[in-house]
Amino acid sequence: MDVAGPNLNMIPRHLLFVVIVVFLVSLFGTYLGASWANRWLFAASAFVFSATATIAAFLVNRRYWRNTAVVGGKQMIVQALIASMQLSTLVYVWGAATLFLVYSASGLRWQHGWQYGLALVLIAAGMAHYAKLLGQNQPELISDSAIERAVVLASVQGIAVSVVLVWLVASGKILTPRADWAANLVFVAGGLSIVCLCAFFAKTHHESTRDIDQSGPS
Repeated sequence: MDVAGPNLNMIPRHLLFVVIVVFLVSLFGTYLGASWANRWLFAASAFVFSATATIAAFLVNRRYWRNTAVVGGKQMIVQALIASMQLSTLVYVWGAATLFLVYSASGLRWQHGWQYGLALVLIAAGMAHYAKLLGQNQPELISDSAIERAVVLASVQGIAVSVVLVWLVASGKILTPRADWAANLVFVAGGLSIVCLCAFFAKTHHESTRDIDQSGPS
């Protein structure tokens, strides 16, 4: 049975178009904010993309919450996982692109910018590859146990990123006079999106398992 279907892109095209446009606008805005040492412009540009990615994830997952009886079970959760991986990939790519652009062309200098940017690229590449394999219906990746592991990993990621976000805000690093203020804003904006994506996927999994339980033998 074809679980995920032939279309590997689980994000509606019009929604993906909006996310990519905001992605590019956000890059330009963060570049200007860093160039002009304007933290408000930088933060606004970063959080506009963060909000857009989060809303996109909500809209993608909501269709599964509303149509569990139609989509149902394994097909729904695999599609939702692919969509979550694709959107997460965009968030990590945005973070990497922003760090590379800001710390190479805006005049702002931070010696660790390229290191964190490279780390985000590697994470994005791993997620994109995982989404591709899911779309190809690799048996070892779409089994019940594999899906359960994916849910656990998503939950762990969401919790870990939440802890980092709390630490960044509580430690005052957002207001630091050092050049890493831009990177910290990128981490907070992107991190908020990742936390929300993990939460939305967890809810979708919950809805799918509830649907299976309700349709099973009583």
